[in-house]
Amino acid sequence: MRTGLFIASFLLLPLVAFGNGEKCELAERFEKGETCSVAVKREMAIDIEVAFKGGERKVPMHIKTALEYCDRVVEVSESGLPSKLERRYDKAVITTEEAAGSVTRSLPFEGKIYVIEKDGKGAKVSSEGNDKIAEEEKKELATAVAGKFQKLLPGREVGKGEKWDVPLDTIREIFSISRKITGKAKASLTEIEEKEDGKTALVTLEVDVKTDEGAMTMSYRAGGRIRFDLESRKIKNLDSVALVEVEGSQESRGIKLKYSGGGSVKITYNSSPAKEGEALEKREKKETKEGE
Repeated sequence: MRTGLFIASFLLLPLVAFGNGEKCELAERFEKGETCSVAVKREMAIDIEVAFKGGERKVPMHIKTALEYCDRVVEVSESGLPSKLERRYDKAVITTEEAAGSVTRSLPFEGKIYVIEKDGKGAKVSSEGNDKIAEEEKKELATAVAGKFQKLLPGREVGKGEKWDVPLDTIREIFSISRKITGKAKASLTEIEEKEDGKTALVTLEVDVKTDEGAMTMSYRAGGRIRFDLESRKIKNLDSVALVEVEGSQESRGIKLKYSGGGSVKITYNSSPAKEGEALEKREKKETKEGE
C-alpha cells in the first residue's frame, strides 16, 4: 500500500502550476573523479498452481534481490560523457524463500571491482585481479559507460511542463528486464527550484510497460523523480519505484502450471562531485593499506 502511494505522489507532480515559461538544458556532463552510488531492491512473490492427474497444489515462492554498487569516472570523452569508469559492487545477493526454507546466495558481482571502457565494439570489461568474467556480468556491466540514467534526460533544452519520450531500451536496462518490452515511458520537467546552493530541475518519470517472459507476462508501472543540478549539469539523485504484476500459464505432459503474483523494484541513485569522489578513493586506499 505504501509503495502504491509513493508512485502516486510521483505521478501527481505534473499537476503543479508553472510560471513564466522558463527553460533549461537537461544534458549531463561528467568530470574525472566523480562518483555515483546505486541501490536496487527487487522483491517478487509468485504463486505457482500445479494441476496434474489426480490432484493439484499451490507452490508459493518469494524472491528478493539486492544490488549496491559505486561507479567512479576514470576518463571523460570530448562530449563530456564517461569513456572509462570503475565499478565496485558492495552487495549483490539473491534470496529465495519456499515452503522448504530460505536460501541466500551471492551473485557473481559481489565484492568485485570492474573497469569498463568504451571501444569500437561497445564496451571492454575487465576485473581487478583479472578474474574470469561471466556472460551475466558482461551483460550488466556493458551498460555502465552507455549511461543508462542520463538517457532518461532529453539531452536538450526544455520548458516547464514539457514532456518527452524515454527510450524503452533505457527502461529495460534500468529495471533489469531481460526481454523486449512494449508500452510507454515519458518524463517531464515539472519544476525549477532556486535556492542558495543553486538551481535544480525536478523531472518526473512515468512508466507503463509489459514484457513476455515466455510462460509469464510481467507488467511494470513505475513513477520516479530526478533532481538535476543545473550548474554542475549532473543528476544529483533519482528515486524510482515500479509495481510489478505477474500472470501466465503453461502445460506440458499433462501438467498445467498457472503463475500469479507481483512485487516491486526500488532504485536509488546519488552522485558526488569529483573532489568527494577523489577523497573517497584515497580513503579506500588508506583503509586497504591499514587492513594489510
